[in-house]
Amino acid sequence: MTDRPPSKDATFDDSDSRDESAEGGRGAPNPTTPGRPARRRERWVILATIVAILVAWWGLLSDRFYYGNDDLYQFLAADTFGLSWETVALPVWQHFGPVNRLAHLGVLRLTDLEPMLGFVLVTIAFAALLLALAWLATELGLSLYRRLAVLVVVGLSIPVSETGIWFDAGMHILPALTVTYAVLAAHARALRTDSSRWHVLTAFIFLVGPLTQERPLFALPMIILMDMLLIWRGLPWRERFSRLWSIRRPLGVLIAIAGMVAVAYRLFVVDSGYGTPDWLTALKTTAISLTNYVLPSLLNQYPGSAQPELGADAPIPLLGQLGIIAGVVVIGYLFIRVDRQNIGPLLFAASAFVLYYGFLKFSPLLASYTIVANASRLHNAVYVTVPVVIAVACLRWTRPQATPPRASSRPPRLSRLPQRV
Repeated sequence: MTDRPPSKDATFDDSDSRDESAEGGRGAPNPTTPGRPARRRERWVILATIVAILVAWWGLLSDRFYYGNDDLYQFLAADTFGLSWETVALPVWQHFGPVNRLAHLGVLRLTDLEPMLGFVLVTIAFAALLLALAWLATELGLSLYRRLAVLVVVGLSIPVSETGIWFDAGMHILPALTVTYAVLAAHARALRTDSSRWHVLTAFIFLVGPLTQERPLFALPMIILMDMLLIWRGLPWRERFSRLWSIRRPLGVLIAIAGMVAVAYRLFVVDSGYGTPDWLTALKTTAISLTNYVLPSLLNQYPGSAQPELGADAPIPLLGQLGIIAGVVVIGYLFIRVDRQNIGPLLFAASAFVLYYGFLKFSPLLASYTIVANASRLHNAVYVTVPVVIAVACLRWTRPQATPPRASSRPPRLSRLPQRV
C-alpha cells in the first residue's frame, strides 16, 4: 500500500474537531492537514523550541551533572572487560542495557571519566526524546500550540531534570522513553496513512527498543491505550474494537516480539535469587509516590517543599493522601462534564500511571522498609510524566458547540403541511 492523504477518522474521530485558533483554544485536536508551507513553518517553530529547551537544559543542569555508584560499577566493568559481551550484557539491578553500557565504555575510553562527555551524551538522548514527542504529538493531530506546550512542560519538568543530572539514570531512562514514543508515533502514522511500511518501522523500533532497557516493551499496551482512548475516542466502543481487530496482524508481530524478549529476560537476565515486594508494599509505594512526588512534580513543584516541617522524605499522612486522590477524581469529573470524550485522555493517563508504577511489584529494590525511599525516586516519575502531559494536551477545555439540525433540501409532503380549518 502507498501513503494516502490522512482521512478524518485516522486521528481524533469526532465531528466537532477544529483548530484552536478558530475556536479560541477549544482544545480539540485538528484532524485537517495544513498546507505544505504551513507545515514547514511549524517544523521550524518546533525545532527552534527544542533548541531553546536544550539551551535552558544545558544552563540549568551542566554544573549539577555527576557520576554515581551505578556508574562506577559500569566503569569498572568496562575497564576490566573492555569491549566484550561481559561489558555489554552487564546486568545492573537486573537491567539489560547495552546502550547504557556502551556509553560508559565510551566515556571511559575517550575522556577518562570526564563529566562533560557524559553530559553531552545525556543531552543527545534528551534531544532525541523531544523529537520523538514532537513527532507523536504531530501524528495525534494536536495543534501547534499544544505540541509546543508538550515539549516545554516535559522538557523543563523536575523528573526529567533530576534524571538528566545523573549519567546512569539519563542513559538508562531517556533512550528508553525515546524508543517508546517513537514506536507510538510510527504506529499512529501507520494508522493515519494506512501504509504497511510504517507498521514495519514500528516493529523494527520495537524490536531494538530493549537494547536500552526492558520498559520499551510497554509501548505495546501503550499503543492499544492510545488507539482506544485517544485516536478513536470519538467512535462507539464497538467500532473501536472493530478497528483494533483490523490491525491484529501488526499487533500480533509486536506481541510475538514482546514474548520473545520476555522469555530471554527470564532465562538470561532475571536473577531468581532476588525477592519481590508484596502487593501491599507496592500499593503503599504507589500511593505515596502519586501524592507526594508525581503530582507536585507535574505542577513543577519540587517534592517535599509543600511540607518542610515534615522533612523532604516524610510522606503526607494517609488522610491527606486520600484527600489529594479525591481532588484528582473531582477534577477529572469536571473535565468529563465539559465533554464526555475527555474520558479517553483521563483513562489514558490513569492507565499509564498504573502500568509503570505497577512494574514496581517486580523491583528487587522495593521492600517494606524502603517504601518512602522508592516512592521518592523521581526517576520513576519520569515514566508517567510524559503520558500524563500528552493526555492533558488532548483534553477539551470548553463544551462542544451544539450542532444545529440540517435543513432538508426536499420540499415537505403536502400531507405534513398544517391544515387551515
